[in-house]
Amino acid sequence: MSDEPTTGGDLVGGWFSPVVLYKGDGELTLPCRGVVIRGPARVLVGDNGTTSASITVSEISSLGTDRAKNQAADAVPRGVTTTPLDPNDDFDEWSGSFTIRTERGSFSTKLKCSCSGALPSSPRPGDKYEVMLLVSEFRAVGTNPARFWVAPIVNLACDYFKDRACLGDHPLRLRPPRCPAPAGRSEQIARLFLGPSGDGVIAFEFDQGLGFIDWLPDPEEPEKMLASVPGSSRITAIMAGPVGTNVVDGFEVLPEWLPLDFADLLGLATGAPVSIPWWEFRATDGRLLRRLHIHSEPKPFTKAQPAIPDHWIGRLLTRARRSQHFGAPELRVVIRLLLRGRLNVSSIDDEIRSLLIALEALCIFLLPRDSSLHAGGVLQGADLDAFHSVFADATDRLHDLTRKVSSGEAKSKSAGFLQGLIKQLTKLEYGQQSPGFARQLEMLLDESELPDAGILDSYFGAHPELGERKWSKVLAAYRGRVMHRGYLGIGDEGFDARRAVVVSRHLQDILLRIVLKKLGYDGEYQPALHSMKAHFPLDWVTVSRAASELGFR
Repeated sequence: MSDEPTTGGDLVGGWFSPVVLYKGDGELTLPCRGVVIRGPARVLVGDNGTTSASITVSEISSLGTDRAKNQAADAVPRGVTTTPLDPNDDFDEWSGSFTIRTERGSFSTKLKCSCSGALPSSPRPGDKYEVMLLVSEFRAVGTNPARFWVAPIVNLACDYFKDRACLGDHPLRLRPPRCPAPAGRSEQIARLFLGPSGDGVIAFEFDQGLGFIDWLPDPEEPEKMLASVPGSSRITAIMAGPVGTNVVDGFEVLPEWLPLDFADLLGLATGAPVSIPWWEFRATDGRLLRRLHIHSEPKPFTKAQPAIPDHWIGRLLTRARRSQHFGAPELRVVIRLLLRGRLNVSSIDDEIRSLLIALEALCIFLLPRDSSLHAGGVLQGADLDAFHSVFADATDRLHDLTRKVSSGEAKSKSAGFLQGLIKQLTKLEYGQQSPGFARQLEMLLDESELPDAGILDSYFGAHPELGERKWSKVLAAYRGRVMHRGYLGIGDEGFDARRAVVVSRHLQDILLRIVLKKLGYDGEYQPALHSMKAHFPLDWVTVSRAASELGFR
């Protein structure tokens, strides 16, 4: 397994390098400039996922107009309608391509690339140009079938000494195992256990096999190492699993089965932003076959309260991937907003704003699209007739008032206001008016079987000095402040700092319980309401709980 492109030095476990270097003969094609540049090229991917790419000019050739048009057309994704190209139009700056031929395979852009600096009209031999990449691919020489997928993980830090699985002589272990190899796959999965050894892994079930997370050997634990340098980020672990019968050749089909959302789940579970800079496919003996790079700036390591106990992380990954909601873009956004709110990197105003946006996104995602208010859904017979009679009488009175309002410019404004009010009443009567934010919150908690609204309604009802009588109205007031005013206004009536912190922690806890339940997770979690370590089941909040247990005192 010594075919790994690397900057040199020993490979971790004999096969993995957290730093990757591709170098060889390169070709940069830029239809926007009508040129092809050839020469020595290199791409360096650091141990935090940061990428630098460059090419030094040795040869320059002109790109024919017809070929330039074809190259630009190739850059258009499938399903996107294009118009005929005008010869006088500029080509898209992102319509180039970049390739490097190395001793062990070929590197190429999967999406198109562009020069990061201004390219002169006449590039000269010896000039060096930096290249920006979005998504790229390395394919090793050979046609062996893919047996495993592998993903390096940036900033993963948890107490990995507590959760163990015996993987025996698995070719992708980073350290020698201390337990004997299992006889077969079923026994392998069955031998998950908690133990004291320091060389174990976090394991999860993946399709019909076993996936795992293993840590890079380091004299310090990952969290201590990352926290020692503020703002740092680094690959601390790898994640691997079986390919099975999944298709790996087509780039478009990979999101259908590759666990791209595991990074967000691990970030939520451990309380730190986690990223995966590339994905690998390897043969039975661990030999590299293919690597897909997703180029982005790494997030600096910051730490919030972990949401999941370390020894339950494998269970979270196992259950989440089986969930019907796994991979949903809406849920992905909610998880990222929730983690941002929990990190509190700026202010309580931004913290609550992120959490309220996440809550509203959950309402849109989980509530039925026809959840508008509709009297016919709850009233029948004479009651429904009486309901329509009330609305008919109200609209008739408003029409009369519209005709009687004062004349002139004031009449026009008054009439316009009243006519708009009549339209709103008509929509409300026939179920065309969507419920407001407060009502959506109540519906979301009902749908998720969370009793928090009822508990806190009783609390606010018993404390009229707090203003609002309903919990959902309190949150609607917070939403109005941070979304429309831009800040809470701590010190204003009803908006003190202590209450804002309580509201934030309760919001975090509600979001955690809803998200984890929708992902099918059935283990313990760390309530955001508790600053000390305390592990509870997801259904610990019942109607018998006091508001003080939710932080409201």
